[in-house]
Amino acid sequence: MRRARLFYRLLLRLYPPGFRRRFGAEMEDTFAAWEDVVARMNGWNRLGCRAMAVRDALAGAAREWWWVASGSPALARGTAREGGGVMSGWTTDLRVAVRGLARRPGLTLAAVATLALGIGATTAVFSVSNGILFRPFGYDDERALAHIWSQNPERGWSDVDVTLPDTWAWRERTDAFVDVAAFTYVGVTDRGDDVPARLDGVWHTTNLLDVLGVEPAFGRGFTPDDGREGASDAVVVSHGYWVRALGGDRSAIGREVLFNGVPRTVVGVMPEDFRFLAVPVDVFIPYAGDPAAAALDQHSWQALARLADGATLESAGSAVREVSAAMARQHPETHEGFTASVIGLRAELLGEIAGTAAVVLLGAVGFVLLMACVNVATLLLSRSRERQGEMAVR
Repeated sequence: MRRARLFYRLLLRLYPPGFRRRFGAEMEDTFAAWEDVVARMNGWNRLGCRAMAVRDALAGAAREWWWVASGSPALARGTAREGGGVMSGWTTDLRVAVRGLARRPGLTLAAVATLALGIGATTAVFSVSNGILFRPFGYDDERALAHIWSQNPERGWSDVDVTLPDTWAWRERTDAFVDVAAFTYVGVTDRGDDVPARLDGVWHTTNLLDVLGVEPAFGRGFTPDDGREGASDAVVVSHGYWVRALGGDRSAIGREVLFNGVPRTVVGVMPEDFRFLAVPVDVFIPYAGDPAAAALDQHSWQALARLADGATLESAGSAVREVSAAMARQHPETHEGFTASVIGLRAELLGEIAGTAAVVLLGAVGFVLLMACVNVATLLLSRSRERQGEMAVR
């Protein structure tokens, strides 16, 4: 029996050092107790049991060295107290988890589908809400931008288009704004190719881009001279039009194009990511003439203003109403009963309830994600009940 224990001790030398330090003595004691039983067997049985012990010892040594070579800490096996680290632990956990999932494909598919639906819905709604609540429009200090609308309560008109003289009166007669510009959307026919193309354009006072606080990517913007009667017909085009129709060539600055049958000169190209009030506009055409001398009854323009430092929407609203009242006294035939209102640009584009709706949607989809997690937890709980027998054996 002494020789058997000595031989078994030599077999233990085949195990990794960390394993021997933790389990070597215990394994020797177990082998000694087992050897006491084997020693009382007859010759062939005793030989067979000892051969099985040698086989098990060699297999165990090979297995422990495999754990070490694979980089796993194998804490329950005692082979990597001296190395491995956190990453190898994650590798082992991942391997065990994958094996467990593969054994129950139905459960795995249900859990993955539930989580995919919950996460997908959350991602989609957050993307929309992020664009509404947080993502800027790309204008300089966009919180200072506001729309001005005409109103006529006596006629039941609310937030209607303005006139050019009104716009210039609000610009010149109040200190509530840094600047005020007028614009209107127009259709433009591009006759540069054999087949005329329909473009979306903006007809505006020359200070529109200054109010927005944006500049062309290259070339120049508009100057007051571009708005004089008889001035050169300058236009600024979008990046998309520059690529499609002008070949994306920087030498296109100064090129003549034919819009609505009128020759015009390209003086600038807007940045690629620029969107005019979230609308894809191709052409910016300056208004040529004195806005203050335009028709008093032509309500076909929109007014965009930049608030002055210290001004609020409420104070700006009071200021434009005072100017509108003065215009009504000065031109009663066209302005009687008209007043005005000021609305922040983001609220104007997104609506007053857009922010609230986005928050409600985020809360709702967050609840959906929570329910998905609860459903997955329930599936795993049912799986754990099935494994009670297995865990008891372990």
